[in-house]
Amino acid sequence: MEAVPLDDKGRIDAYLTMYKAQMEHCRTTMDIEWRVTFAAWTLLAGIAYGAAKEGVHLPPAIAWAVLLVAPAHLVWLVMIHRSEDFDKKLWSEYRAKVLALLGESTRDATAAVWTVRGLARHAAWLSVEVGMTALLTVIAWRLLLPKA
Repeated sequence: MEAVPLDDKGRIDAYLTMYKAQMEHCRTTMDIEWRVTFAAWTLLAGIAYGAAKEGVHLPPAIAWAVLLVAPAHLVWLVMIHRSEDFDKKLWSEYRAKVLALLGESTRDATAAVWTVRGLARHAAWLSVEVGMTALLTVIAWRLLLPKA
């Protein structure tokens, strides 16, 4: 495919368009992340409520299946966070290219620090999100087991 010749203004416009699209993709991904997380928590809380208040119990083999929710949520969140990091990396690259074309410094510390989460920030977010899921999962599982 042949490249389309663009002047600096055309390049800036193209990078800004890609920048905005990547930011919107990241926002959409984050929105989905939280919608699914709250849905999982609501489902688990509903299961726990049904077991505690309505006396709903399941055979142990089925009740044990509830314990799969927390690890599944962890795997899903890791994939979502990787997608968000990739989006942030791209939008930072597009921003840097626009700044370079404008003759501005691309050494913006805030962009470098806050663009991609490090291991500690990932671990903190995952522990909060998956921790709540694990807590609700264990409560629901225990309440679903038949009384001995």
